[in-house]
Amino acid sequence: MNIFFKMMIMITFLSVSSIADIWRIEGGTGLWDGSSDGTVVHNGNLELFGPIATDVILTDNLGDHEDKTAGYLYVTIKHPIPFVPNVRFEYVGVKSGGEIVYTEEIPIIGSASVTVGSQIFITQYDTILFYNLLDNTFWTTLDLGVDIKYAQTQYYVPDLVDEKSDSIIPMAYIRGRVELPYAPIGFESDVKYITDGESTVYDIRLKVDYSFEMNAALEPGIELGYRVQKFLVYGEESNYLGDVFYGKSDTDVTFAGVYGGITVKF
Repeated sequence: MNIFFKMMIMITFLSVSSIADIWRIEGGTGLWDGSSDGTVVHNGNLELFGPIATDVILTDNLGDHEDKTAGYLYVTIKHPIPFVPNVRFEYVGVKSGGEIVYTEEIPIIGSASVTVGSQIFITQYDTILFYNLLDNTFWTTLDLGVDIKYAQTQYYVPDLVDEKSDSIIPMAYIRGRVELPYAPIGFESDVKYITDGESTVYDIRLKVDYSFEMNAALEPGIELGYRVQKFLVYGEESNYLGDVFYGKSDTDVTFAGVYGGITVKF
């Protein structure tokens, strides 16, 4: 994460200091109250009671978890160089934790129930390369491009499951924006999406923002929106996206909720 932030700061500084009158830079940061829902199903061989191992299916209902507020950050850099795509960097880290009550028929011992904790972490770094199909044309902007998402994921149940992965997920990207002609208010939505026929990952945002017009190089603002992320990954059975979560877990996870923060334009 440090390298990611250093790159954004360096690019922002160089752009503003050298050719700020040509390039446009926008950024924002804030908090996302993303409530988790869905299930993680783990199929495996677990040693719950000493040396006795059993083949089990562990189902974790994330709707029962305690959700954590996620921080987010983004920087968009637009330039006048022909045929070279614009670039946008994003970061968000979501996590959720709760408890599972697990019951298993153990040979000789019989039926037993165990309460265990579970946690899921998904840290995401996005690099989006895009072109402006419309660039504030009649107050309308339309961007189309590709998002290269680097995802660090972990599903953890103490003494039972500890699955980690680092994966790159290429996704289609589209963004639309409409601004009011006589007020500093904008309405915006963007979608990232990929499917391999079995598994699907998407990220959708809707927001409204307000800019404080100060007739200066720096233009601050605020934003409020709603965001939904979906990770539907069928583990080893997936054609490609199974690599998002290593091991034997099937993941059907949604994070959704309101977000808000501050913005700045150069």
